[in-house]
Amino acid sequence: GQVILHCSFFLLVSYIQFFVDAAAVPARATLAVMPVLIMLLLSASIYQSIPENAKNMWLDDLLTTSMVLCNAAAVHFGMVQYFRLKERSRQAKFTGLKKVKDINTKLTSIALRDNIPLMKLLEKCRPIELGVTRADMDKRKSKATHDSISLKVDAAEEDEAQEPAQAASSASRPSEEALSPRQNTEVVEKMRVRAPEAVKDGIFEQDILFIAYAKEIFCMFDKDESNDLNSTDLQHMLRHFNIYMSIKQVIRVANMYLRDTGNPTPCEETNCHLRFAQVTGLIVNIDSYNMRSAKDYRSLRALLDGVSPSLACDVFARFLFPVVVVLMFVVFYIMLALNAY
Repeated sequence: GQVILHCSFFLLVSYIQFFVDAAAVPARATLAVMPVLIMLLLSASIYQSIPENAKNMWLDDLLTTSMVLCNAAAVHFGMVQYFRLKERSRQAKFTGLKKVKDINTKLTSIALRDNIPLMKLLEKCRPIELGVTRADMDKRKSKATHDSISLKVDAAEEDEAQEPAQAASSASRPSEEALSPRQNTEVVEKMRVRAPEAVKDGIFEQDILFIAYAKEIFCMFDKDESNDLNSTDLQHMLRHFNIYMSIKQVIRVANMYLRDTGNPTPCEETNCHLRFAQVTGLIVNIDSYNMRSAKDYRSLRALLDGVSPSLACDVFARFLFPVVVVLMFVVFYIMLALNAY
């Protein structure tokens, strides 16, 4: 009886960890590992007190099954932390995309002005290969130096004092361009430079870094290359930015955003589609629409879709673990009763 009580107690300790926040790693680790170690000590003490024989002992099977369950709970802890790592990476990308909210609005306005899709605009703003001459290279280096260094007053005065001497020296010898005009006009090599469209509109690569990542995820789910996503594809894309919603909530949020931005929505809201510019706009403004409704999470599938993978593992374990423990004790007492007869 004491052995069964001890097993039940430490199985309960293993079960408690599923209700502890996954971010509290020390607490979760203690609750996951401690029952395993104590069950090992309990098993060793029981085996020393029971005489060895060839008969099957149901108490031995109970301890072994309890040990397996405690180890499964410890493995579950490792799985949850693995999912947490992935979620932190996705959250970082979501945070980066939110920081360029103003840039996303600017790019959308430029795309509307030029009457082109946002994805096409991103393609036009990519660096281009260009044959650069030595004169062009010197000019670009000179401009970069001028933009990055601010001259001090005393340095400026010193330059003015030395200017007559430098002018005389320059007049006494021909310039490098005069000596070798062909060398300065020939192509040195192909280099990647900012696209003219990016220079004209003041768009830098750092501005579109996270938007370009969103474009890659968008293209991953836009398999028919129609430049729009349905509700299911949108739900999967949102998960890459650590945003988890049930399909009903995705449909409702997508239609709300379309109407708020002046776009009509179909009467059958499940048929709505969002273009890339609309998807990025929804993601950077998702906090204004991400309010959960109880009617969206009435089924277990909807509940699991609306939470992160780490939390879904905990929810699944909260239901499964006690069922397995109860079945274990039921089978144990049934076999014990049959063995008594």
